[in-house]
Amino acid sequence: MPRALRRGACPEFSLVDVLIFKNNMNPWFTYIIECEDKSLYVGATSDVKRRFEQHKSGKGSKFVRSRKAVKIVYVEEFDNKYDALKREKQVKGFSRQKKLKLIK
Repeated sequence: MPRALRRGACPEFSLVDVLIFKNNMNPWFTYIIECEDKSLYVGATSDVKRRFEQHKSGKGSKFVRSRKAVKIVYVEEFDNKYDALKREKQVKGFSRQKKLKLIK
């Protein structure tokens, strides 16, 4: 375990506090993928490139697995996972036209 995360290394913060802070420092992203059939998939991740490769290899969502991911058409960055997931839920609720407008 890294020194800074060792129990008791920082008396004013617990190990859980340190891990939560560390996880919130990494950027998160909401993204839209276009599939072969021109359908749009909305997701959230901390690593867009890795997640897109998972989608392309068939290890991503069932939705994309059956429609074949073609390209990433939109990415939005957030400071934390909570905000990225909140935005993902919001964009998933958009109509196709509204998603296309967002992409442009």
